[in-house]
Amino acid sequence: MTKILKIGLVAGVNPIVAPFVKAAIFRAAAESARTVELVEDELELRKDAPTERIALESAWRLQEKGCDVALIANLRSEAYIDEVRTELQMPIVSLYAGMPEAVKAKGARKIGLLGCALDVALIRKLLPECEI
Repeated sequence: MTKILKIGLVAGVNPIVAPFVKAAIFRAAAESARTVELVEDELELRKDAPTERIALESAWRLQEKGCDVALIANLRSEAYIDEVRTELQMPIVSLYAGMPEAVKAKGARKIGLLGCALDVALIRKLLPECEI
């Protein structure tokens, strides 16, 4: 019997985007014939707390719940992913890690961003060859 892959979703996912993120996880699992359990952390995102502390605390909680891997799908937390990785034993995956390959596969050179929640500096760091 195949082991169920326990995936943790770090707190902070935009509620508008969350259903799409969850659907993508289950779609990828189905395409690879894997069984997954999705564990969400509902840590309150306090305005006065530094983002890196929230991401780290949420990831710790997921690790304690026995997750095999955690997904950071929050752009504010993305900037601190390397620091979070150093503090944990479980792997941390970035939702945005595949962005450069996807953009390259489409042949895009000029990227337009919709909305004001995106950190343009981080997107530029992820896509240095593109005009943002």
